[in-house]
Amino acid sequence: MIRLSKHGADTNGFVLIAVLTVLTLLSAMVVVMLGMSRDSIDIAALSGIETKRQAMVQSGLSLAAYELFQLGLPPERVSGGQFRLNDGMIAFTVSTDTAKADLNASGKDLLAAAYMAAGLTTLSPQEFAARVIDWRDENDDISAGGAEGQDYVKLDYLPRNGRFRSVDDLRWVIGLFPEDIKALRRFVTVYNPRGRLNVFAAPASMIAALPKVAPETVDEVLQARSTRSATATDTLDDLLLVQAALIDAAPASTYRIGMELLSNGEVNPRRTEAVIAAGTSPEIPFLVLYRSGVE
Repeated sequence: MIRLSKHGADTNGFVLIAVLTVLTLLSAMVVVMLGMSRDSIDIAALSGIETKRQAMVQSGLSLAAYELFQLGLPPERVSGGQFRLNDGMIAFTVSTDTAKADLNASGKDLLAAAYMAAGLTTLSPQEFAARVIDWRDENDDISAGGAEGQDYVKLDYLPRNGRFRSVDDLRWVIGLFPEDIKALRRFVTVYNPRGRLNVFAAPASMIAALPKVAPETVDEVLQARSTRSATATDTLDDLLLVQAALIDAAPASTYRIGMELLSNGEVNPRRTEAVIAAGTSPEIPFLVLYRSGVE
């Protein structure tokens, strides 16, 4: 039995997918356990718990995707929701990586803004942006303030001249340190394919770091977007006209879903995280771009 404690969505196949996932995985678990010897019961039980957790995760992602992509709910309405399935419960947090600069798709101004928003000073914002771009571009030409092959020789490796696979790849960019990367995680991603800043979701510090944005403009942007009115997009476009090439007021294309799983008498919740995007067909209602293990 499915019970939703915040939103009562159960249409268009998303929740059905969740239910079928649970039933399929749990049925498979029963078949496996029937074939086990008595000496293997403990191992089977552990395997069964993990199977159940994976079913809960898939069910939770299906529900979150339905609310975000089909119902078009803003992430702040989905975030904080709870999904109860039999003796288990999932609590959601939802954000969007379109509120961050993309290491692969964003240009130098937005990358520099991310570095400024993180409050870092090891490099200048322009140097950071140039080094990210030099790492990912296909040529060996050095940008102003950037770094290419000859700068990396002493480190015994060369720039990839290809895409960042994750934010962790910043550890290879010359001049960055672990504490810098930790601070940058709030402001950079590899899951914002448009490469522009979602002005409805971006933190105030990121908006303030955009070129030629006055402090009073930041306050006006925050006020305008909080209304979620029919005219909010037009107002934001007017306020950030000079920065139009860097911003995006369209609905988010990707979402980061944090989940806490609590089941069958457990005291401490297990946590996992995923990044999802809208699917390509009714048969594929959403795509999982990234998913961490259950911890």
